[in-house]
Amino acid sequence: LGIATALNIGIRWAECNGYHWVILFDQDSTVTDGFMDAMIHAFENSPHRDRLAILVPRYVDKRLGTPLPPILVKTGGLEAAMTSGSLMLISSFRKHGSFEDDLFIDAVDYKYSLRLRSVGCLIDACQQAALLHSPGTPKIHRFCGLYLFQTSNYSPFRRYYQERNKIWVTRKYWRKYPFFCMKLFFFSLKDLVKILLAETQKWDKCYYFSAGIADGLRGRMGKTDRL
Repeated sequence: LGIATALNIGIRWAECNGYHWVILFDQDSTVTDGFMDAMIHAFENSPHRDRLAILVPRYVDKRLGTPLPPILVKTGGLEAAMTSGSLMLISSFRKHGSFEDDLFIDAVDYKYSLRLRSVGCLIDACQQAALLHSPGTPKIHRFCGLYLFQTSNYSPFRRYYQERNKIWVTRKYWRKYPFFCMKLFFFSLKDLVKILLAETQKWDKCYYFSAGIADGLRGRMGKTDRL
């Protein structure tokens, strides 16, 4: 069904069972002591509570032990929220809608973040709650002991959806958030170079990378039959 549909099913279940909050996690994330108390306290006591839509924790790379720095915007808050660790009120989904089912996987969180920000909502971070998280399967590459770069090593399957859905998000929001959309494709170019230089299955990944771009330009959404 895809991650977007799965999240929507879970949120609807929580709403039907009388819950007021949801918090979303990836399967490879790990909470730290006092995590939920810190998150709920920060949400309820935020000076921007009237427009706070998503609260995320402080992310720490669980493999490397290094912080994953948030990207702030001049108007306050964060540029976008990752799915894992996102604390939200169910009433926000009733007001602003659910996740985009047709994205299937990847960019689901980016698209929802931009939707919320476009109507004046705020995304913020709680520095008192740490989440151990590691996107992809990162590997550091060195030469003579010197750090060169880090690869994420996503599968060909993920590379397809990442590139296709970036185009969908860009088509929807490039006028309002041009810098954000430009960065998506800058990171794609960097990832493509890293794939060619240092990742395994490089030709499969390059094929699905290009297939994702092609389908994105054609406007093909939902689950693909290419894979």
